[in-house]
Amino acid sequence: MSELQTAAKFFENVAQIIENARSFVGRTTNIAMCITYYEVGRMIVEEEGGKARAEYGKGLLDELSLFLKERVGKGFSVSTLTNARKFYRVYASSISQAMGLSLSWAAVWQ
Repeated sequence: MSELQTAAKFFENVAQIIENARSFVGRTTNIAMCITYYEVGRMIVEEEGGKARAEYGKGLLDELSLFLKERVGKGFSVSTLTNARKFYRVYASSISQAMGLSLSWAAVWQ
């Protein structure tokens, strides 16, 4: 193999490692965000509890959205929080069944 071919193979291998890492980071980020939205949705549903949901829930999401905007920045609008709540309600039973346990992802992040 010529020096040029050896260098090309080396460059290709380095590029492949970087591309694989980027792909892994993307998948890891997606998983982390799914867990985050699931947990946020769970916390909202539990906080709403038996309270008058329409009135209390709207106020809760408005206030939580404002708080999170100040604390963590963009990305947690009322509609995003509403979707997180829906995500939890739709998938809670199937996720806990699939995992064979009751999930408490908050412990993962601490």
